Amino acid sequence: MNRLLLSLVGAALSRPGRVRPFATFLIGFAAPLAAVLVPGPAAADVAGAVHVPFIEDRPFADVIKKARAEKKPIMLDVVASWCGPCKYMDKTTFSDAAIVDWSRKTLVSARVDAEKGEGRKIATRYAVRSFPTILFLDSSGNEIDRLAGALPA
Repeated sequence: MNRLLLSLVGAALSRPGRVRPFATFLIGFAAPLAAVLVPGPAAADVAGAVHVPFIEDRPFADVIKKARAEKKPIMLDVVASWCGPCKYMDKTTFSDAAIVDWSRKTLVSARVDAEKGEGRKIATRYAVRSFPTILFLDSSGNEIDRLAGALPA
């Protein structure tokens, strides 16, 4: 099974007796999530040949605008150019066919460098303290949940 998606579910349900907002978010996407958790031969055939289509080098306002237009939440990958775990996730997790398929159907994916340009303001706004940090935001830019550190596919 896909470790990143299982981590997402675990993060969402981590508090006993209380479902975090991200759990509600995941429940709304149960069918695509089930398809990802049960990989078929098609996912194995294209592994490594695909990548999460991150929006990069564009204003964050454009990302918000796209998320609103498509009525999708945002997955914002906050990285630094020197970050080894960020590069690891880029080569493995974000190149995993199941993650790529899920993100294309479910999210508007964007990436910012927290040490350059608008990325500095974004990192401050969302209190990013380590890299990589993956923020899940609603289409208005409000934080739903986050994952910090490198997670394998």
